[in-house]
Amino acid sequence: VEETVKAYLGLPLDPVEMSIDRFIRDFDHVGKPGSFERRDAFLRKVFAEPLPDIPNLGRKAKGRRTNVNLVDCSLGEGVTLSIPGDQQDVLRKRARAAGTTETAMIIAAFAHTIGARGGVDDVVLQIPAALRHDRRLENYVNFVASDVPVRVRLSRYETLEALAVSLGEGIDEAIQFAPFMDSNYFGDVHDDVVAKGSYTSLFVVGTQTVERWTQATQSAPLQRANATGELDLGMFKVTPLPDMRREKPRTSELDLRTYPSGTGLGLFMTYDLLGYDDTEAHDILREVIERLVAGQSTVDAVEQAAV
Repeated sequence: VEETVKAYLGLPLDPVEMSIDRFIRDFDHVGKPGSFERRDAFLRKVFAEPLPDIPNLGRKAKGRRTNVNLVDCSLGEGVTLSIPGDQQDVLRKRARAAGTTETAMIIAAFAHTIGARGGVDDVVLQIPAALRHDRRLENYVNFVASDVPVRVRLSRYETLEALAVSLGEGIDEAIQFAPFMDSNYFGDVHDDVVAKGSYTSLFVVGTQTVERWTQATQSAPLQRANATGELDLGMFKVTPLPDMRREKPRTSELDLRTYPSGTGLGLFMTYDLLGYDDTEAHDILREVIERLVAGQSTVDAVEQAAV
């Protein structure tokens, strides 16, 4: 957004830190010999047998066909809750002490919630991961994020922190094979998994990836999750587009993203209307937060978003 506005106004742009040719040579492994084979081998390791059962919640609990092939979509709605700033500080300290991150703790709490509500111990998550693992990629906009698959067996971990550490390691390993170019959603590995009664992509959780890269920019008010700001450029004003995830069919059953809420940490979860209603979605999101801040004061509901 920042560069687009500057270009429109004829203002000088910052120097390009990396050309496409250099990116392909130094970072993009997709075109390298054997990359697809290594990626598929990794996916088969993630989805090794015995495969996880589909959790008994959402569509499955209601006796409806689960959207394991990403074609039986329905409209989605969203709910939002927030963690107050003081509780977020405690969460960050816990994560730091355990050698993990706030985001990994949230993913762990989401995994526990899915497992407990769905009656399963083995859970597969798709996690949107920023693929800017090198500082030179911070302003490289062509290679932003990829969903990476992580599978966890919840009973192996005694604490939320231990699960978060393991999830972080799983994400780091998966990123080595990213971008998956939807091979974890379609293709031979996916088809084999689905044919055996399992799933690859019902639950998505992670950070609203744009948040990490817009905090210091003039256009930040336009790019925040649930943004309502306005960028005054004198000759004209720019306002944010609506969150399109609220206005398109849902492919996943639940999609949880975090974002800075201004007073703490916001959690926005979209859900499949064929699997959940507003009350169920709120209960799930509240349980995620309660698992994060167990023993502390209750969370504040900041918004209930419906489409």
